[in-house]
Amino acid sequence: MPAVADFLCAQIERTGRFRLKVFSLATSSRDDCSLRLLAPRTWRHGSRAATGVWNGREYTHFGANGAEFEFRRIRSTPLLRRALAQCDLIQVVAGSPALAMAVMGCNKPVVLQAATRIVMERRRALREGGAAMRGWRRLMTAIMDRYDDRALRMVDAVMVENRWMLEYARRFVRGGQANVVLAPPGIDCEALSPSPTRQTRVRDNPYILFVGRLADPRKNLPLLCRTYALLCAESQRPPELVLAGQGELPEAAKSALSSVGSAGRVRLAGAPSRTDLIRLYQDAACLALPSDEEGFGMVVVEAMACGVPVIATRCGGPEEIISEGQDGFLVALDDAREFAHRLRAICADRDLNARLGAAARLAVESRYAAQTAFRPFLQAYDRLL
Repeated sequence: MPAVADFLCAQIERTGRFRLKVFSLATSSRDDCSLRLLAPRTWRHGSRAATGVWNGREYTHFGANGAEFEFRRIRSTPLLRRALAQCDLIQVVAGSPALAMAVMGCNKPVVLQAATRIVMERRRALREGGAAMRGWRRLMTAIMDRYDDRALRMVDAVMVENRWMLEYARRFVRGGQANVVLAPPGIDCEALSPSPTRQTRVRDNPYILFVGRLADPRKNLPLLCRTYALLCAESQRPPELVLAGQGELPEAAKSALSSVGSAGRVRLAGAPSRTDLIRLYQDAACLALPSDEEGFGMVVVEAMACGVPVIATRCGGPEEIISEGQDGFLVALDDAREFAHRLRAICADRDLNARLGAAARLAVESRYAAQTAFRPFLQAYDRLL
């Protein structure tokens, strides 16, 4: 979501037609600006607002009242309503639609950019943890699922990132199909571009790259680690596995990597800077995305823009981006053996790697260049204003 928000902010600013205000809302039960029921020290001040700088832009963050309850975080507060009163149009960027409920009732047109439904996003997380935690998550998810549908009924336009979400949203949005648009986010194709030395690096020191939150159950990192263990068992000189992202490896991932043996090489790259991340993309033999669910898959587009082929699970978003066998490969969910087969082929066959990478770059240039991708948003703004 930060990448999508950054894309929209940059394009809104580029038009020169709008004054942009950036607001962020509480999404954590431990949010510092929120009134938290389990933190008596917050009871006196209630929910607060705080300012900061994000990607060179000033923003205001608004806390919630009763942040431990997820549905309380999507309720408006007086501070937020006063800030929204200064705006002519509100663009919401959210994982699932429910977040838009926080801005409803302001008598302003609302455009919602949503990636997925909360029940889809949490399929794996709802199966993990102790019984009490699973029960709590299921309760909160059931409530938020109802708010997802309610938000879709209330907003003025919806921008979605994949076709299954397009069909789902069309069941709810006022005005029907015209107000629901397939509008995946775009990227800066100049900053994200192929390296002229990539093929040499792939030949001399190939590595498989993963980019994402390491501990996020939705990213299903244990699948990639099982896949890499299979690859090492069947190859004398397997490529290195580079894991880039915040957080700690899940125990299931560590367990899978324990069987890699002396031939395998795993490098934790931490949370790289933007410059370092682009370099990681440019020199990778391929990007591997083992997710259980993705509304879109920004890392897929970013890697492809760098001329890097992607192997991803059929988890929703990547199926909209990758053309099977032409610029990358799609594999079944949780199928480590098929995943390993594709990784082996794409790392060993340099001609295949180069051909898929070149096709990936062309696909991104034609479909996901920032100005092209922003056009549906601008059309919605003009219509609603």
